[in-house]
Amino acid sequence: MENEALLRERKEKILGFLKINYMLIIYILLTVIVIASFNIRTSNVDKLKDITTNEWTLGPDLDPFLFLRWAEYIDENGSLYSVDDMRYVPLGFETKYELLLHPYMIAWFHKFFSVFSRESLTYSAIIYPAVMFSLAIIVFFLLVRKMFIDSFGKKKASIPALISSLFLSVVPSILPRTIAGIPEKESSAFVFLFLSFYLFLCAWKSDNKRTKYVYAILSGLSTTAMALVWGGFIYIFITLAIAMALSFLLGQVKKEDVYVYSIWLFSSFILMNLFSTRFTYATLITSETTGIALMALFICAVHFGIFNTSLKHYFDSGRLSKLPKQIISVIISILIIFVLTSLFFGPTFLFSKIGDVKQTLITPTVSRLGVTVAENKQPFFDEWKGSFGPVIAGKIPVFFWLFFFGSIMLFYHLVKPFEKRERIVLTSSYAFFLFAIIFSRYSSSGMLNGTNFISLLLYFAGFFVLAGVYGFYYYKYYKINKIGELKTIDFSLLLLFALFFLSIVSARGAVRLVMVLVPSAAIIASYFIVAVFDKTLKTEESLGRTISWILLALIVVGSIVSVYSFYKESRGTAEYYAPSVYTQQWQKAMSWVRDNTSADAVFGHWWD
Repeated sequence: MENEALLRERKEKILGFLKINYMLIIYILLTVIVIASFNIRTSNVDKLKDITTNEWTLGPDLDPFLFLRWAEYIDENGSLYSVDDMRYVPLGFETKYELLLHPYMIAWFHKFFSVFSRESLTYSAIIYPAVMFSLAIIVFFLLVRKMFIDSFGKKKASIPALISSLFLSVVPSILPRTIAGIPEKESSAFVFLFLSFYLFLCAWKSDNKRTKYVYAILSGLSTTAMALVWGGFIYIFITLAIAMALSFLLGQVKKEDVYVYSIWLFSSFILMNLFSTRFTYATLITSETTGIALMALFICAVHFGIFNTSLKHYFDSGRLSKLPKQIISVIISILIIFVLTSLFFGPTFLFSKIGDVKQTLITPTVSRLGVTVAENKQPFFDEWKGSFGPVIAGKIPVFFWLFFFGSIMLFYHLVKPFEKRERIVLTSSYAFFLFAIIFSRYSSSGMLNGTNFISLLLYFAGFFVLAGVYGFYYYKYYKINKIGELKTIDFSLLLLFALFFLSIVSARGAVRLVMVLVPSAAIIASYFIVAVFDKTLKTEESLGRTISWILLALIVVGSIVSVYSFYKESRGTAEYYAPSVYTQQWQKAMSWVRDNTSADAVFGHWWD
């Protein structure tokens, strides 16, 4: 009896400790993940030496040498020259047309790092991507936790945030752009990508107006920073535009939400234009990427301009009165946009932009120069599935199926305001949509090669089926006066699905963009684990509980195997991600050039 009492007392103490120090434990585990990620990404540092000088050098990638050269000049002179004489000889290249925040950040990082180390700027540039990705993991954790607070509660939301951070830190496909020695744009761009979404969600969900608007401005500032670092800033604009448009159709958008979106959008536009000549207002307005974000705002403005004023009386009768107000606003907005673009840019402008979007969805890179770049190659599923392994029996990519089925389960959770039968039909249409956009470009030798008739039919059928089924139930709920129930759909999850959709399209579009799928895939896979565990605990029926435990065991084992496999692959790749015999031949060649050619000699090259 005494032993039982003692054990009970110890158990209560342990549970009490865990309860009191729950978040402390979460942050300790997050710190372990960040340190492990940093160690993986710096395991190659001792091999980053030029064999002709024995000095630090960058890894096997070309663009970072340009960023390093610019960072060295910025460090020595305080700012970059206006014309780079080493590009486009003899005319030179006006640097204001390039995204310059990245080399400036490397130079600033060196000044900070110099407080702790006396190493060269090259060494700082080597360490820079690993440090920036460590920051990205921390911001990613905050973003995921913010996304799932409404689904799991504040404390429990930290668990999928932690698991997804673990996935993000070890998935190999993201490694080449975030490893030491390769100070590429993406290492810092991911920080701003996650931060922009996190700050926008903070603005959207805040109850205080002043706080909302401050967060919106900060999100705009972060968006601008990403736009000045990497062309992938379009993911922010398109994702938020799609999320905003879906939220509007669901009747969720209030005036304060329009203000938040407007502040984010216009602060981004103004700052982007201010800091780079690449982003003229005409370009931002007419681009199909930033333009779609402006279009979402325009639709909301038209809606409130009609239905919050005396103009609404003109739509109380006639054919349009039978449609939901949001659909009326969309129709009117499209007509106005068509008239305005026809007047300013010609009647074919809007159709050409639609054609550009269609081209992006099918074959994004077709130019003669673009296709010469290896990383622009459009992959097939049987090529990029290995990025989301481990692949069992040569056919089954474990992590891929975790986030594939996880997204279906998450979609079922997303549409919970609908009746059970309707949720099943909606989720089935989503599953078909997901299958269509992924497997319509399966392999070059198969029936589904991404460009033949049956591939395109399947691809676009996915869009039409999902839109058709959702449209049917949307109109049905409007007719029976229950459309207000759809307002409870979580905006965070709309944002996540918008990013997930864009990421999958990107993975189909170019080899280098497969990595963009990693963040949303990590989030959805982590949700799958936590949601199934939650459901298992709540299942009371004996058979159902047994099945749930078996499913949970398979998911957990699959996740552990994936993490372990990813860690081994990333660690093995990272350790030898350094100049090889081939690269050293170039080092010797450049040594000969330094010693045997004049300082004004010109060498031309094309990166691939």
